[in-house]
Amino acid sequence: MAKGKDARAFISDILTSDVLDSAEAQRTIGVADALKAARAVIRKNDNKARRDAVVNKAKALVAGNIADAVESYREGKSTKAGSEGKAFSALLSGYREVMSTGSQHASEDFSSTAVKDFEKSAHKRATEQRPYISAFLDHIVKSLTPASRADVYGATMNGAYNEAYGDTVSDAHPTYKVVWQLGDASGSCAACKGRDGQVFDSVGDLPGYPGDSEFGGFCLGGPNCTCGISFIENDDEAYFEPEQTPQEAADAMLENIPGGMDMAHQVMTRDDVDAEMVDRANARTLTGE
Repeated sequence: MAKGKDARAFISDILTSDVLDSAEAQRTIGVADALKAARAVIRKNDNKARRDAVVNKAKALVAGNIADAVESYREGKSTKAGSEGKAFSALLSGYREVMSTGSQHASEDFSSTAVKDFEKSAHKRATEQRPYISAFLDHIVKSLTPASRADVYGATMNGAYNEAYGDTVSDAHPTYKVVWQLGDASGSCAACKGRDGQVFDSVGDLPGYPGDSEFGGFCLGGPNCTCGISFIENDDEAYFEPEQTPQEAADAMLENIPGGMDMAHQVMTRDDVDAEMVDRANARTLTGE
């Protein structure tokens, strides 16, 4: 930017196709609402990228350490108790990391939100996995389960992150509502796709934190779920009703505005949205926001 490069050369990571599609669906309402819709998608994408960076790093480390412990036992280099202890320690370390970071992210996202200590929760999660690790080691010796199954234990990091993030916000702001945010669309189950954007009155109304389902439970992928959550202070921040496409939501809003379908003077073209969003992206770059 200091060299005068046009902002349009920098917008691919900000103005993704889903951002522009969301904004375009609202163009008949006006600039403010189109930008509101686009900002909601940007916020969702930013949250996912931040969560994924933390969770995926922990997943890989935990899975790798557990696989090493399992192989050591299979090869007779360690006792079952020794390998089980190493696997437990790997899980506990992973849970501590993602839960500490999840709580920190929540504190950064919302004012008057204190970071919480999730040591007990991390230990509880690791302890709950211990019987499965023990059975896993028994199966490995009998060559019934490949060591790659360690990835399943790594996948449980997402549920831990979501718990820490959710509990931190809800404890500080019990009236805030929860929004389900779809993870990797290509690998998400139909149930999670149906929840994308759905607003829940509280964390207690969730079917469970994303990533905490059993296989075939509220998420068919069980711990492999990559979905997340966000919070809103009031319904005005939730732009789309569940089970509505952006275009359906826009049409519904227009129909509820007297003369809304005839407000041609407020119609925005996609180019209008693109230009406005480029200006906003440029401003964000210059201010470092």
